[in-house]
Amino acid sequence: MIAELQAPGAVKYVMIDPERHLFYTACDKTVTFWDLISLEGKTVLKSHRDEVRVIHGRGDYLFTGGKGTPNGGSLMIWDMRKLNPNQAMEEK
Repeated sequence: MIAELQAPGAVKYVMIDPERHLFYTACDKTVTFWDLISLEGKTVLKSHRDEVRVIHGRGDYLFTGGKGTPNGGSLMIWDMRKLNPNQAMEEK
């Protein structure tokens, strides 16, 4: 084993991008972003109102989808060029 990354709960979804970044969600409303070269956590993406169910990256953008509820699910689009390392990001 090279490293063990701690998650707050069961890891549900994982994505690795071409830049060697790991994104995962762990049965919660956040997406955690790790640098696989330095093995350091970079940031936590917060905005979903319910459990994050899907993660997909395309170019400079990360798409995350939240669990559907009676009022509908949520889709967030993150501009990866604007992420500030080690700071929680939250939609305003």
